[in-house]
Amino acid sequence: MRARKAQLLIGFAATLFGAIAWAQQAPPQIGYVYPAGAQVDDTVLITLGGQRLEGVSGVQISGSGLKLDVLEYEKPLTQTQAGILRDELKMLLERRAAIEAARKGIPPATAPSTQPTTRPIWTPGDDARVAYIRSKLTAFQNRTQTPALAETVTVRVAVAIDAIAGEREIRLVTPNGLTNPMKFHIRQYNEVIEKEQKGADTKEENSITLPATINGRIMPGDIDRFRFKATAGQQLICIVQARALKPYIADAVPGWFQAVVTLRDSKGAELSYADDFRSNPDPVLRYVVPRDGEYVLEVKDALYRGREDFVYRIGVGDLPYVTSVYPPGVRKGQNTTLALSGFNLGAGRLVFDPRDKAVGVHSLTPTGARGLMANRVALPVDDLPESQEVEPNHERSIAQAVTLNRVINGRIDKPGDVDIYRFEGRAGQAVVLDLTARRIGSPLDSIVKLLDANGKQIAFNDDHADKSDGLNTHHADSYVSATLPATGSYFISVADVQNAGSADHTYRLRLSEPQPDFELRVVPSAINLRGSVPGVVTVHALRRDGFNGPIDIALRDAPEGFTLSGNRIPAGQDVIRMTVAAPQKAPFEPLTVRFEGKSQINDKTCSRIAVPADDLMQAFIYRHLVPAESQQICVLGRGWQRLPTLATRMPVRMAPGENITLAFSVPPTRDPSPPEPIFELVEPPDGVSIVKTVMENGFINTILAVDPAKAKPNAGNLILSFATQKQVPGVDGKPATMRKTSVGIVHAVSYEITRSKQP
Repeated sequence: MRARKAQLLIGFAATLFGAIAWAQQAPPQIGYVYPAGAQVDDTVLITLGGQRLEGVSGVQISGSGLKLDVLEYEKPLTQTQAGILRDELKMLLERRAAIEAARKGIPPATAPSTQPTTRPIWTPGDDARVAYIRSKLTAFQNRTQTPALAETVTVRVAVAIDAIAGEREIRLVTPNGLTNPMKFHIRQYNEVIEKEQKGADTKEENSITLPATINGRIMPGDIDRFRFKATAGQQLICIVQARALKPYIADAVPGWFQAVVTLRDSKGAELSYADDFRSNPDPVLRYVVPRDGEYVLEVKDALYRGREDFVYRIGVGDLPYVTSVYPPGVRKGQNTTLALSGFNLGAGRLVFDPRDKAVGVHSLTPTGARGLMANRVALPVDDLPESQEVEPNHERSIAQAVTLNRVINGRIDKPGDVDIYRFEGRAGQAVVLDLTARRIGSPLDSIVKLLDANGKQIAFNDDHADKSDGLNTHHADSYVSATLPATGSYFISVADVQNAGSADHTYRLRLSEPQPDFELRVVPSAINLRGSVPGVVTVHALRRDGFNGPIDIALRDAPEGFTLSGNRIPAGQDVIRMTVAAPQKAPFEPLTVRFEGKSQINDKTCSRIAVPADDLMQAFIYRHLVPAESQQICVLGRGWQRLPTLATRMPVRMAPGENITLAFSVPPTRDPSPPEPIFELVEPPDGVSIVKTVMENGFINTILAVDPAKAKPNAGNLILSFATQKQVPGVDGKPATMRKTSVGIVHAVSYEITRSKQP
């Protein structure tokens, strides 16, 4: 079969085999922050645990008003290091015993000739050394079995008096780049840190004064207890943050710390218990205090698991807490008075001005009765007209009349309630029923039905997965897309699958013709580049209402010279990998950038800014796109003096059963025996493989094969890693060996696999 040569001419400024080689290294990771918060106008020491943190040089945190300093890095001892410390400790203790014996006049056990000529002394420095060695050996004895949490960094956090309370993101800066982000919270009121307790049978308690935020963590078998005083009539709220601090744990089932809280009286009798709040695994406990006295709050894992990353924060006191907002969303540009439901909220009303808000879901943090900040709630902003549900509307005969292309705010306000709406449609008209409830914190587990004029069901939906909601493991919102069969009246039925209902069971129902659109997620949120060697990013397209077109991706807010290769998401595809590379003189510091996607939708150019995210595993198998506050790029040292430059047109077109030659140019070299070049495909499309890579006529030719039994028509990017291999002479009679040097990823190569061979 004749091979077709697609020459991809790539030039280097320096000799290919003489350039500095950078291997693709796994990025640094942090798995917990403890404590995970601090109080305004206070200074605390926090520990961040993770891996590949050696050489940590700084801390990055979002927002202002905080000063952070790295104090110490610790790596677990090896068995050899622990043995050396044990020997040193033994010698120190023997010397201390000998000194103590001499002080008491006890004759030494050894012969006089072996005794020191000067009188030995024991110093405070010796005491400190013994204490240090014991602490290191204790840590070694109790070391975590999870390498991902083994290294620790101690950081001092100073919070200014004018620091804004709320959630932040914290990362470490290391020689291997930026870590993933973790949550860190600033609060207005007292923060306390638990005193370590061992095991479920331990009766020791921590005493706290309300209101307070408790910082703690659970080790295997632990139950942490906190005693406090409360007064009669006090509406006590205990708000747990555990999964909120670390959404997913890869190697545990369930894939998060499942906190359980129990409130007891001073004698230990159970008064209240919570192990979740609606669909949120983090519990919220509410209790009206019947009499003055002391009470005890217990916290544990539901399965008595525990380890260093089972970190929690619990707000305790007569704290404000919002359970729902009505209406549950607003129209852009229209001031709206929101009714707040919940506890300790004071007036319970808030005027929201969305004039400067983009369409999308925004966060709202109301203020409670005593000026304390409540929990954050989600509030959608849309540009369609809005209607409010009007009761009664539980039967078709009294259905509420609505029109297409609007958002309806409603609630399933009691168990068994059904909301029915009537609209007029045309034969062949496409309609979308998109209900939002669980995604904005409502307990509603919706089911939506589309009925014709006679009540016959045309379409229905219970649960519809939305990858943009990366923190939700039960996608309970409904989505219906249908084509109307005839002109006339139609009905929409909205209910709860479990027949539940309350004033908090709110929803927003978009009734419209299809509105094609898209969102983007870019993974990872921290892109670490070694010099000008490209790095791989994955872009997810979350397509809406049937949008199927291509999306062009661009890098925004980056210094001049940064490049993005393979930057088109082909039509119909939801995910693609592309490469980003830095210029030779890129700054060696973290940079905040944005990715922007553009596409033509209904003859209009639509632009969307991508949300940075991290692809996290839960319970060994499930994966979630968890959003981050910012997209970071960190350039680490110098790699190649100049990046490869593609000289021929892409995409490379391939057909099943055909071989394709990719030719890479290299400058002349004086090395009489240059290293052997090696290309490898990284997660290639099905059926595409490398047959061989050879040096021919000044080119590195990499021949690809396309297996007709496996390859299907598709488009995307080929990601190739490059390395060199050279024979190294043996020493002392040993045979020669092959030494492989990894260089890194080259620029993404766009491709198309067609249905038949190319002419």
